[in-house]
Amino acid sequence: MSAIPETDLQRALRHGPFPAALHLAIEARDMSLEALQARLFERGVAVSLSTLSYWRRGRSRPERDTSLKAVTALEEILGLPRDSLAGLLGPRRARGRWLDRPAGAVPLAKLWRDPQTLAEIYCGLPDDRLERVSIEDEYTVDADGRAETLSCRLCVRAEDDRVARCLIAYWAEDREGMAPEVTGTRHCRPGRVRDAEGFTVVELVLDRVLARGETAVIGYSLRLPAQKDPVDDFSRRFVRPVREYALTVVFDQARLPSRCVGYQRLSVDGPDRWAEELWPSRSGAAQLVFLDTAPSLVGIRWDW
Repeated sequence: MSAIPETDLQRALRHGPFPAALHLAIEARDMSLEALQARLFERGVAVSLSTLSYWRRGRSRPERDTSLKAVTALEEILGLPRDSLAGLLGPRRARGRWLDRPAGAVPLAKLWRDPQTLAEIYCGLPDDRLERVSIEDEYTVDADGRAETLSCRLCVRAEDDRVARCLIAYWAEDREGMAPEVTGTRHCRPGRVRDAEGFTVVELVLDRVLARGETAVIGYSLRLPAQKDPVDDFSRRFVRPVREYALTVVFDQARLPSRCVGYQRLSVDGPDRWAEELWPSRSGAAQLVFLDTAPSLVGIRWDW
């Protein structure tokens, strides 16, 4: 008696890789990612559509505890044997960006509460190999107290030959709907965009290729996603020292904060290393300038 032929799904569940097994399991159940996300939510597991898509296509993989919980739920929803998907993941991988950091850099975990997701998004994108000499941010808040736009000007210096890409990251904790939208660039153009679990990483392609030591000034503007509640803080993370950082938060005249404080922290959950009250101008702008910024979080928070 001849053996029953093994299906593609059975073969993928036995031998992997994980993305192929997940894709074939979804296809076998004829489920959309939206339906899969809804079923996960019913089980108390929140996973973004972009994250599910990344797992399915192999652009990132589940590694955090909450992501592994989602994989267990996926096995139940897709009618798969227990640990059939989780068993294909193997041990957690060490990330190159953590192990081979440039001089003066600090681990992502020191500045982000969810560094693994950011590392997963970075995976597969080229390191931009650009030193940030100076950064100038302008962050606008609308009349409802919600984030509206972010415009940034950067002076960068190439640390190697033939450098033409700059990576920027943005994070919003309780955003609703779409990722930030690149609405304008200066001396560069948007390339690949990756988005998962509140993080967005955008690749900016410079107008010219830089040789080692060459500098360039570039800029970009983002239309920020809607958030559930009014915002009360904006900060930038510096994993490496920066010579100059300038931040302006512009409030709508119809809703000005009662108090603004500029601050610096050396870690995401650490105490303020420095804090000083700021007085918004007549136009509703609160500003701070930092020179020789060490790896840290620098920002402005406010009370309504």
